[in-house]
This record gives sequence, structure tokens and C-alpha cells, in this order.
Amino acid sequence: MAKLAVNNFRGEAPRYDPKLLLPDQAASARDCDLLSGKFRPINDTSIVESVPAGSESIYYWAAPGTWLSWTTDVDVVRSMVAHDRYDRIYLTGDGAPQVRGQDGGAKTFDLGLPKPSSAPTVTTQAASNVFTRAWYYAYEEPDATRVDQGTLTEGSDIIKDEESEAEVWTVPNIPDKDAATADAVFVVWFVGTSPGGVNLGILYPDISKYSTSSDFTINGAKGRAAQVNQTQAGWALALDDPDPSTYSVERTYVETFVSAWGEEGPPSDASVVTKVSPAQDAVITSANISVTGSYQVTKKRLYRTVSSNAGTVFLLVDELDLTSATITDSKLDAELSIELVSDGDGSLGASWSAPPADLAGLVELPGGILSGFVGRDVYFSEPYQPHAWPVKYIESVDFDVVAMGVSGNSLVVGTKGMPYAINIIDPESSTVTRIETNQPCVSKRGLMDVGSFVAYPSNNGIVFVHGTNASLVTEPFYTRKEWTAINPSTMRSGVFNRNLYMWTDTAGLIFDLDEKTSGFVNNTLTVSGVYSDLETDELYAIVGENIVKWEGSTTTKTGYWKSFEMTFDKTFTPRLYRVVASAYPVNLEFWAEGALVKTVSVPDTQVHTVPATRPELHWQVAVSTESEVDQIIIADASGEFRE
Repeated sequence: MAKLAVNNFRGEAPRYDPKLLLPDQAASARDCDLLSGKFRPINDTSIVESVPAGSESIYYWAAPGTWLSWTTDVDVVRSMVAHDRYDRIYLTGDGAPQVRGQDGGAKTFDLGLPKPSSAPTVTTQAASNVFTRAWYYAYEEPDATRVDQGTLTEGSDIIKDEESEAEVWTVPNIPDKDAATADAVFVVWFVGTSPGGVNLGILYPDISKYSTSSDFTINGAKGRAAQVNQTQAGWALALDDPDPSTYSVERTYVETFVSAWGEEGPPSDASVVTKVSPAQDAVITSANISVTGSYQVTKKRLYRTVSSNAGTVFLLVDELDLTSATITDSKLDAELSIELVSDGDGSLGASWSAPPADLAGLVELPGGILSGFVGRDVYFSEPYQPHAWPVKYIESVDFDVVAMGVSGNSLVVGTKGMPYAINIIDPESSTVTRIETNQPCVSKRGLMDVGSFVAYPSNNGIVFVHGTNASLVTEPFYTRKEWTAINPSTMRSGVFNRNLYMWTDTAGLIFDLDEKTSGFVNNTLTVSGVYSDLETDELYAIVGENIVKWEGSTTTKTGYWKSFEMTFDKTFTPRLYRVVASAYPVNLEFWAEGALVKTVSVPDTQVHTVPATRPELHWQVAVSTESEVDQIIIADASGEFRE
């Protein structure tokens, strides 16, 4: 007695002759799911949207509920900003890198902002209002006790001498003493405040017991005051040096463009150095009042240099409408706080540069960092600033980059040579590691992020990269000969339900990511593009001029599974068969010596007689059905069906 029994169903291993397969491996498996060990035909696809002929890339933009399609290889990343009010997406592959957002409808602009073409020009004029003063008075006793204190209103209680070139005030009516003694001295002082509300300090006159406590300073020049009391009180302000120009500061100004969505571009060239004294305002003229190109620049920001013991930085003076041609800067250094980002070495101009026009392969890394490539160079954006791509962050590899994916905090770079892993938490301090395996990536659209690792097609099979380790996971199933026969350079891939789906111009394959020993299953779709929706865990494909949802239909496809080729000890003639399935009928095929001998329609789970067949040494069985199958047995005697 002899039999061929299949109790567990696995996928294909094309590298082996059917005679050398394991008993549960398939010589052919098509349109079925074998995850459970059962044979389960998959559901058919459902059409969700039509696309133009020749489409290669699709993306579902959830905010407007719109499918986007392209006839080129396009990569899309959604905004990494939580609760982005514009629901922005970023993409490469459709011309220059782009940003799209919802702002009174869908709008598309080039990613990044240009550098202003002209440097600002700067002149000076007399200060219109350097600071304001809050005036106070008191009688100071010889022991420094203050009595009879009060406030003075500038313009009535204390009056500025407008005809004097000096800063001179007069108190025409000195308040009478009340509790003060005859030896008490009338003293006036003020607290200065900048136009922007910054406290500039207190200034006591020379006759005050508190004169050494004065801390009034304006743009680096410390004030001092003299007071003379006669029938009126005379009060004069001076700087530490009688020549105010001694306290002039050297300034330069730059401008940046700002979009309607708050994105800021790189700075202009700096203006000519201009000296500005404490008694002067700077007048800045801008020629950058319009922008050429696909941008949405509506504002510009003006920065100026401020020096301290820590060095010189550019601080924000004001944000202006793009069309503003002139601004008067009367602000004090103390009123400025927002710093223009530099390259860290004092240089300007590159930190907030737009990405290169030919950037490709856009991906998102943890920490709000975007990455793309040009040739052998890998670019990174500022964290959570997808419009800014500092040149200082560029990393280079030894081979042209083909595609990139993300594994944890590592960027996996598939190249025309060896793969690389770039570990990056902060783009200021990334680490590049070459992975010593000779497995070039042969298809950009074939590379896929699959959880904790990245998968990509080489000429030898599928390579899995985790961290800095790489393995050829398809080696148990394919040799280079069988693999190259399916044309892996045309591969496009997607992930769904822990399966890796791959389509080339000649084949469609499904690979179980959890059970990497289960083999491959073929699928019969002809696909030109794939999209894995991570938010909904759904897989979509372009089939002809339609977007279809994988297993979106309730209709089951007709799955097919063909067994290994069993070699019997002597010639074998199958006389009985049984198929255990969830529903019937099930088509059962009998194959001998590689040829189809007989096909029967199995009506139920009972043992049935095989119509006349011939004795042969090598036999296979195959099922074709829309039902799940648990077991197949063919035998030459009824005793083989006993448990």
C-alpha cells in the first residue's frame, strides 16, 4: 500500500526540482493564503478609483479624501507636524520637490523658499523716540532716608528743553517739604523703558545718595545725570562720554522670505556695515518686494547683528509684508531675542536652503526628519522643518543611491553597490556604516519598509536589512538564475497583513514575513504601481486604469496549489482519493511524470474512486477551488485513509 498525503500547505521554492521539495512545499501556489498551514484562496480585489493610463504612483490624501496619481515614480510623506492645520504632504518625483496643503482648497508649491536676491541697504537718521521715562522725586536726608516721595508727569511737572542740543529737563515748581528736614535735598530720577517695553534701568543724578546704584544703559552706553536745585530744579542727562558717536554700534542687516504657512527661507546677503549711534535710528530699504517662482511668499523677516561677550548673532527686528520697501529700526538691542539660525560656524545662507531640484526617494525618519538623495549624496531636513535642508547635513556614500528605507533610527540606503545604514537621531551627528554585503539594490520601487527592517530586491533575491546586518532571505527558495528570470529590476512592492507583495513585469509574488520558511505564492494581477496605507493597514495597486484594494471584494478568487513530486518505491496507481475542504465542489488534479493525467470534481469529504489511471513512479496532486482545503490524500488502498 502507498499514498501521497498533504496535511500542511506551504509556498513555492523555485530553486528546487519538484522531486526535491519537502512534502508540504508547493511546486506551484497561486492566489492563496497559506499563513495558517491551510490552503485558503484569497478574496478578489475591488475597484476604488480610476486613474489615467500609464499611472505608476498613487497616494491617498486623507484630509480631502482624495486619491492622487502620477505617471512617474513619486514618493509622498505626510506632514510630521501634529494637527497640521494645512494637512500638508511632501513629495518628490513630480518635478522639483513639492509641498501640498489644504488652504481654501488644495494648493501646491515648490518645497523650500528662495534666497532673497538683494542685500538690504541701510542709512541713519535722528532717533524719533529713543526711550520713555517714568519720573520720580523725593527728599533725601543726610542718612539717605527718602521722605515726601512722589511722581512727576513729563510735559507738565518736568519739562524738556527742546531748544537745547543736550538732554535737559526742568522742574519749574519744586514740591514743598512736608516731613523732610531742612537738610534734606530734593532729588529727581527716572526709570527708562524702550519703545518695545524693555526696562533700561534707573538713573539717579549726581546729588543723590543713590547715584552709584544707577544702571540705566542704552545700546551699550551708560547714562549719568547732573541736577542743580535753585528756585527751579535743573536736570541733565549725558552718556559716559561726551561724544555719543563713541557708543555707535556697527550693524549689518539680512532678510528672509516667509510663506503664508509660516515657513522661512535662507537669508539674503548681508548689508554693508553701518554705524548707528544711540541717538540714531537705522532706515532699511529692501528691493526684495516680489518673488519669482512657484512659492507662496507673503512676508519677509528683517534681522540685524547684535554683539555681546558671547559673540555676534543676527536677531529678529520685525516681520513685514513682502511688498514693504522701507522700515525704520528704532529698537534697542535689549528688545531683540529671536535668533536667525546659522550654520554653527557663524556663516549664513545654507541652513534653511531649499532641497535640490532633483531630490528623489523622500522618506521620513523618527524625530520629524525628512531624507532624500541625489546621486551619491544623502540629504536631511531640519527636524520638523521639512522646507529647510542644510548643506552641512549631507552624507555621501561610495555608490549611486537607488532607494532608501527606514529601520528604527537607521536610514537604510540601497545603492548600486553595497547597502549602507545611517544612524540618525539628530542630523548634526549621524553615523554612516557600510554593510559588507555585495547585494546591489536593483529597483527603487522594490524597496519597502517592513516593520523593524527594510527589504529590497537584489540580483540574487530579497535582502533584509536590520540595523547594520543584511541577509538574503530568499536564498532557501531562489537561486540567482530563477530570481533574475522574473526581472527584479522592474519590481514594485507593498506590505499588507505581514506579507510582502511584489510585482515585476513578468511575475507577482507574495512572501510571508513572519514565516520566512513558508515560501512564495504567486498572484495573477498585472500591477503597475503599489501603495501601502499604513494608517488603515490596507494595500492598493494600480491595475490598468483603476486603483484596486487588495482583497477588497467579498468574492473569492480561484486559488491553486500543486504538491511536490513524490517518488514512490515502485510504480504507483492512485485508486482512491479524499479532499477535506470547507465547501465543495473542489477540482482535484492528478499529475504523473510532470503531465496532467486526470481532473476530477470532488463533491464531498468522502473517499472516492479515481477514474482509470496508469501506473507511474512520480506523482503530484493539485487543487483548484474557492474553498479552504485542510487535507488531500490519494492512495492505492482504502487502508491508507484510516486514522
